Amino acid sequence: MIYPLLQQYAGQGRWLGCYPQLTASWRIVCPWSGPQFIRTRMNEFVDKKLQCLCGYATPDNRLYEFNVLAAAEWSWNARGRSEKEYAEAWAARRGSDVEQAAHWAVTLGPVGWDVYGSGVPFPQFFGRASRAIAGRKKPQWGEAMFRYFPSREHLQADLAAGDAALQIARRLNDPQLVSETKVIGSYLLMIEACYDLAEQAPATPKPAYAQRAALQKALGRLYLAGIENTESLAEWARACSPPSGENMGGTRLADTIDVTEKTMVEIASGLRRLGIRDLFRPYLRREIGKWVTADFDQQARVTKRFEVTDGVTVAGVYDVGFQYTSGWNGLRITRVELVTEPSPSGAPATTVSQDEHVGSAAFRNRANTYTLRLTKHDPAARYYVVAQIEGTPSQGRPPERQGCNGSVWIKGQRPDDWRARVEAAQPLSDEEMARSR
Repeated sequence: MIYPLLQQYAGQGRWLGCYPQLTASWRIVCPWSGPQFIRTRMNEFVDKKLQCLCGYATPDNRLYEFNVLAAAEWSWNARGRSEKEYAEAWAARRGSDVEQAAHWAVTLGPVGWDVYGSGVPFPQFFGRASRAIAGRKKPQWGEAMFRYFPSREHLQADLAAGDAALQIARRLNDPQLVSETKVIGSYLLMIEACYDLAEQAPATPKPAYAQRAALQKALGRLYLAGIENTESLAEWARACSPPSGENMGGTRLADTIDVTEKTMVEIASGLRRLGIRDLFRPYLRREIGKWVTADFDQQARVTKRFEVTDGVTVAGVYDVGFQYTSGWNGLRITRVELVTEPSPSGAPATTVSQDEHVGSAAFRNRANTYTLRLTKHDPAARYYVVAQIEGTPSQGRPPERQGCNGSVWIKGQRPDDWRARVEAAQPLSDEEMARSR
């Protein structure tokens, strides 16, 4: 990190500090206990005679206790304990099996370095991966989101190391270690699936059935890994949280989970025109609209209406959530409805389901998810979410205490047999492809 000009400056005895991340990324919240990474960083800083370290670990040090303490260890005594010796001390403090927990850390640490060093999930899952696949850009090992994977064999070795670490974590019966291992392992599987999708995506808009079948299978693997990833991220945050139940991940964790789901949605959307079925779309979270400060200029209580026809495509149970994004003030929600209008429009709207309770979307959320049930889906109808919300008008308030902004999302609850559905999905047949054109 410290390039030659700064190294020369510090080597002359002049004051230089560094503010590195001690985590997977400054942008997202993902688990990583990386003794090799932290020791490498701290040895560089000490060897180049830096005099100050200010580590970055958002949103809370407790999520990254292993790395924060490791930074203290090796910035104070850079040539002291090895990675394994430090991990043993950390395990002893936690009351874990010292040998096994240390083995887990040194096994998984380099795997996480490969994943996060390649920019997964940030910035690769912030649009880059889906654009590369949609643009038919042929992937290259050692580049872009495969930067730390010089070959498929290297990725396979990482998968094997992740499996070994998961077995150790399960033997230790430690939910925090288990969920961290599953997060990193599922990112590896998503990376592999993305490579295969990008490699197999044809240049022609009319791929043969065998090509479509291979793409469908790879998309299924992406879905299976992505769902495990989002579930494991939530499990990890819960495992790290104190007994009080405080959500340690906050909005950054919610954003990290959301971007994985968005990546799956975007990749699947780009493949639909090639005849690849996207049966899982209703069960992935997607934004359906926003609320902004100006909504409350005339009155605090308003009704917002969002069309969800593209997302409500099957019968089932749907969750609608409200996510605060910015502003001094939060949002109060009292009622959410799912309504339908037969097509063609002009017929009166009919409420098919409703959830009425008081919730809030703010820096700390409370009951901000609403559950709606669709018993029978009508493919000819249009569907809307109608929400009764209450914000804070800006009139008469100091500028620094104004603002109320956020987003609204919808997501179907997965059926019990969702895995079987994903694995059994088949692409459009040749006849269906012909009819779709």
